[in-house]
Amino acid sequence: MRIKIKKAMAVGLLMAAILSFNAYGAQWIKAPDGSWIYQNDDGTHVTDGFTPDGYYINGTGRWQENTVILDTNIPNRNSFRSPAEEKIFDGCDEIFNQVQRKLYRDIGNARRFQLSNTRLRLNRVEDEKSTELFSLEQDPQAGEFKLTIRCGLTREYSGDVPMSWYNFQCLRVVLNLLSRTGDQLADAVYYSWEGDNRYGVKLEQWTNVGDAQISYRAADGAGVYSIRPAF
Repeated sequence: MRIKIKKAMAVGLLMAAILSFNAYGAQWIKAPDGSWIYQNDDGTHVTDGFTPDGYYINGTGRWQENTVILDTNIPNRNSFRSPAEEKIFDGCDEIFNQVQRKLYRDIGNARRFQLSNTRLRLNRVEDEKSTELFSLEQDPQAGEFKLTIRCGLTREYSGDVPMSWYNFQCLRVVLNLLSRTGDQLADAVYYSWEGDNRYGVKLEQWTNVGDAQISYRAADGAGVYSIRPAF
């Protein structure tokens, strides 16, 4: 009886391993640290590219199910979000609630997300007065999103945490919910708005960034970025 039980357990463990490996397709291999590797037919691994089932794997060659931003798991996508959704970021309410709770623990009510049917805003709140810092709006007719930046962004800092760092982290949340390469897109916006424009974002011309295309125009002291899927 003991031998039969051990055999049954071994078969069960083997089946569980097979099922877990097949969760993302036959060529996904789970690494000991919990990340995933995609192995090509020739034995090489996908790095800094897209798998046949749509996921982006960065230069480390490891894919994680989530990107953690502001203590919140942001599920990594396998497609660019459609700008034709009935409601912007439909189904993401709990993610924004978790981010909002983290913001409240760190900085109180100073930053608040606001979602309407087709538009998301991040607001600065002072004495119950709200001022828009950035917004993302769907444009289903054009097949794109419009991101409007009206605030400072800080990607790295030393010393006390600046409020502009929270602005950038909130932007990362939004763009990772939009794109498979959300951090690349956030960096492209940051370096265009605050830095050396190392991604080469152009005025009213499309530039490829990850799985997206982005263009820029200035409007009343704001930066307006049009974003659409590249493929």
